[in-house]
Amino acid sequence: MGGKTTAEVDMPRTSPLSGSLVAVLAGSLALTTAAHGTPRVDDAPVIRTEARDLESATAPLRIGRTVTVTPPKAVEAVWDRFLRDHGPWEAMWDEDTQAPVRMWGRGIAAPGANALPDVAATAARELLRTHLALIAPGASLGDFELITNQVHGGLHGQLPMRTVAFAQRIDGAPVVGGSVGFLFKNDRVIVINSTAIAHPRIAPPAIGIAPVNGLAKARAWVEATLGAPTTVLATDATVRLLPMVHADRSTSVHAVVSLDIDSADAAHPGRWRVFVDATSGALVARQSLIKFAAGTISYRVPTRSPQRPRTDVPAPFGLFSIGGNQAVTDAAGVVTWTGTSPVAVTTGVTGRVVRVRNSAGTPATATLNLAPDGVAVWDRSTVGTDDAQLTTFIAVNTVKAYAQANLNPGMPYLDEQLSATVNEADTCNANSTGDDIHFYRASTRCENTGRIADVVYHEFGHSLHFQSIVPGVGNFDGGLSEGVSDYLAATITNDAGMGRGFFFNDAALRNLDPSRDKRWPTDATGEVHDDGEIIGGTLWDVRKAMIATYGDSLGVTKADDIYYAIISRATDIPTTFVEALAHDDDDGDLANGTPNLCLLRQVFSNHGLAIGAGVAATGLGNPVVDTTDGSLHVQIPVGAPVGGCAAPTIGAGTITWKLRGSPTLNSVPMTRDGDNLIGTIPPPPDGSVLEWGAAVDVDGTSMRFPDNLADSRYQIYVGAVEPIYCADFESDPAWTHGGVGDSWEWAAPTGGAGDPRTATSGGKVFGTAITDGVGAYRPGSAMWARMPRIDTSGYAVVRLQYKRWLNVEDGHFDQAKITADNHTLWTNFDSNNGDNSHAAHRDREWRFHDVDLTADAADGSVQLEFSLASDEALELGGWNIDDLCVVGLRSPPGACGNQTIDGTEQCDDGNLANGDGCSATCAIEDGAGTDDGGCCSTGSRPAGTLVAIGLGAIVSALGRRRRRARVTG
Repeated sequence: MGGKTTAEVDMPRTSPLSGSLVAVLAGSLALTTAAHGTPRVDDAPVIRTEARDLESATAPLRIGRTVTVTPPKAVEAVWDRFLRDHGPWEAMWDEDTQAPVRMWGRGIAAPGANALPDVAATAARELLRTHLALIAPGASLGDFELITNQVHGGLHGQLPMRTVAFAQRIDGAPVVGGSVGFLFKNDRVIVINSTAIAHPRIAPPAIGIAPVNGLAKARAWVEATLGAPTTVLATDATVRLLPMVHADRSTSVHAVVSLDIDSADAAHPGRWRVFVDATSGALVARQSLIKFAAGTISYRVPTRSPQRPRTDVPAPFGLFSIGGNQAVTDAAGVVTWTGTSPVAVTTGVTGRVVRVRNSAGTPATATLNLAPDGVAVWDRSTVGTDDAQLTTFIAVNTVKAYAQANLNPGMPYLDEQLSATVNEADTCNANSTGDDIHFYRASTRCENTGRIADVVYHEFGHSLHFQSIVPGVGNFDGGLSEGVSDYLAATITNDAGMGRGFFFNDAALRNLDPSRDKRWPTDATGEVHDDGEIIGGTLWDVRKAMIATYGDSLGVTKADDIYYAIISRATDIPTTFVEALAHDDDDGDLANGTPNLCLLRQVFSNHGLAIGAGVAATGLGNPVVDTTDGSLHVQIPVGAPVGGCAAPTIGAGTITWKLRGSPTLNSVPMTRDGDNLIGTIPPPPDGSVLEWGAAVDVDGTSMRFPDNLADSRYQIYVGAVEPIYCADFESDPAWTHGGVGDSWEWAAPTGGAGDPRTATSGGKVFGTAITDGVGAYRPGSAMWARMPRIDTSGYAVVRLQYKRWLNVEDGHFDQAKITADNHTLWTNFDSNNGDNSHAAHRDREWRFHDVDLTADAADGSVQLEFSLASDEALELGGWNIDDLCVVGLRSPPGACGNQTIDGTEQCDDGNLANGDGCSATCAIEDGAGTDDGGCCSTGSRPAGTLVAIGLGAIVSALGRRRRRARVTG
């Protein structure tokens, strides 16, 4: 159905196989029955895959798409040509596949395209032909066939849009999820999308053999997950190409056929499409066809849950019986009959737009007396299984009416009879198949989900999302669908707290308006409900901002329109911002902005989703520490407009700090000083490591520095040190390395898998998987890199100080370590939360790291090792190391003779000799000048140390203004 309002060229809707498959080359990932584990069968080893609706049988898939605005080197020339031909455009590239998932900018003229489908199709194909090497690198023009040419939008005063999309076929085989699309507005192309793949050739399979060979293995895989027998719903022998992006950032393409496998046990619901190799029948992947969620509702809307007061709500479009004759209520629940006498009405839970099925028995019914101009109330509030049927009936009618009135009045799906099954044997959940919806019985832990209106709205939201997708452009992604479905429930109830009543109280199951905004990709875990809160919160904040700008009624309308544009055209969460801009555009030119560009940019930026050249995320960069006058400073411009929009409002800031080893965490406010925010930290003692972080309010959102859940404080080392061994990696350090999956190398950084694009100084670094084109370490790794043994004799204090850019999964799964003589000195954070451990260590900047080696170096030498061990799923960028030094002090901090004036010392010339102007007790000798022999007449430490937040990068060496003293951080 596609969610179109008009369609001069009415293409057939793609099958769920090609129209909704998630996590193909485009990188979308969604959800499975998360309560069940991955099966153990011969062709499918146990793999921890997070919650998603596509699972590989052999190698885990990545959690979600990482996008970049930097074009891949392979397309730089054709991208430059495109920009020369068409002016200012921007693009969003998939960092792993290097596909241009979205391109947008100054419109490309296509006169008559919005009104005339043939003109639009011709213009789109000509653009594809001219720029094929950019839009679909490695593909052939003949691979693409027209699947969508439809008009949509145009509600509430917006310009109508037309989408033309082409599905990709290679040697006649459809590419699952492979397509290119063109969005027209005001007779101009303003957005181009692509999930096309390069051109692998496939050998003709033995038609009909693969489904037979794969059937037993496919059923075994699903039955091992469900713990229940299965039935085969359908077999599709059509050969398709299934592309996948794996957790190690590699890609693969498989020629497959499919089998649809369903649970034969209502107590263990599940439906899967299993893809098997088109020639051998070996397992390749499977896709969950059920979309799960959780939420809350009440029998009598709008009070939402059984814990709230009830309201008598008319039953619209219900099918009833009066005197044995069928009668239908109107939208207001009014039914008519012949005569003026009261009648007996037999009720039910079937209507024109919904049929409620009772999994626990026969559908609820009753006989009521109805007088002329009277009201007959059917109340089953004391019987939970009956109450669920009535509540679901009312809630489905409510959400369908809302969608029809506010989102897409011409959508045929909204007029069709929806099947809603309640009282199913499972508990604490509900699901959508992309069409019908299902709700579970109550348990001691949670309410019957059919009695919770929010849950019904949410589950219908999944179905509405699936039915609204524009073929060849949008796609069904689990995290995206969870978030937008939460938003649908929240906008109907006008409450950011979704799912009240789920746990038998009025607390929200999920809150779209938390005290701290969730951000992409920082807070993405791969669990679809967690990830959905990012886009759900974004849409709720759009709604708040639109209401503040336009008032309640128009503000909600504008926010809902953006929500619907996103569910129609977005591929996944990272692609939502471009689709919001495309909807908001009013002239077919995204290069000149949109009416609400600044509002949308700020809201999406707060959630990490605004991307593109000239799009300022917050106005704040990484902390910049400067000590040119003896204090630590930063500069931050806060008043200049950015990209045509007013700069964000920078509010209060706070610095938290502690000395390493101290249990006391201190905090100091940051105050405004002109164009700067400045905070003052008392001077730490020499030889100490100061650990600090900051939070700054930006337009009501708390921005935290550093942005790393697993390592939330910067480090600064205070005091003079003497280098013992240093490597800046501009020449080969000749370290030894090895182990399982060894990918250590000395090279220039390439930016893959979240790694840095440049060294912190110079041109090269030492790290893992730098130049392999992927950037991520390998699954099942146990690799190490060792420095040469270092002579530390004569040093009372020895430290490792270096710059690090490390990306590694939560320590529960993957471990990055630093060891000295086989003694572990540091390892990445382990949140110790089992399979829900999601505190990955993600550096987004070069970080100074100090490690105390004194105890291990006390015997006169030390050998250091960096290592990384990984499990079989979710591999990140790994180690990147630069500007490394092992440093030392020949006497402890504070001792006379260490070249640093400490405590009550008057001078310190680095020796314990008398007669050279500075005595053996560090006192100024008679007749000595204040600057002779390295002596000083003043204390070594200024009155205060300042830290502030602003634009720029961390200064690599913080040269504290004191004689023979240094601050490093």
